[in-house]
Amino acid sequence: MTTIDHNNLLTSSEMVPCLKVRNFSVSEGPRGKHRDLRVQPYYSIPELAERWRCSRGTVYNRLRLAGAKVLDFSTAGGKSKKLVPALTVSQLEAKFTKALQ
Repeated sequence: MTTIDHNNLLTSSEMVPCLKVRNFSVSEGPRGKHRDLRVQPYYSIPELAERWRCSRGTVYNRLRLAGAKVLDFSTAGGKSKKLVPALTVSQLEAKFTKALQ
């Protein structure tokens, strides 16, 4: 049977450099990205795709089926940047959020 000599044990602060544990600041997430916790007034289509974990096409389809109004900066015949109001996003999320059964 082995005995443990408590005088030779490392403290947790002495072990951290050995384990190569990275300390995160409050404003930094584990992936190194800064996540702003404030509510923004508008979301872009790619932001909603990331938020809802789906493709941009699925975001367009969900918005179209819900009859959501979007802010559109299009010119005649050109591509455009579309923005969805945060209120619309929160209403859609509340409408389709269900309890797990």
